[in-house]
Amino acid sequence: YEGKATVTEKEYDVYQLLYENDNNETLITVIKRNDKLFIIQYTAENKYFDMLLDNVKNMLWSFEILDQV
Repeated sequence: YEGKATVTEKEYDVYQLLYENDNNETLITVIKRNDKLFIIQYTAENKYFDMLLDNVKNMLWSFEILDQV
């Protein structure tokens, strides 16, 4: 699975890649704003991945990328 979204209230471009490997699933999220990139990887066993995914998404969208002052 691969997807792209724009988080408009924070003006970020978000790219996500989800893949499975043996007993694990990994979600790689790339967040871009202006000239800054943040790459975040979430990996969990298949049986726990969906249970924890909402918490991971809440953390992803809770931080802000600040411009240097």
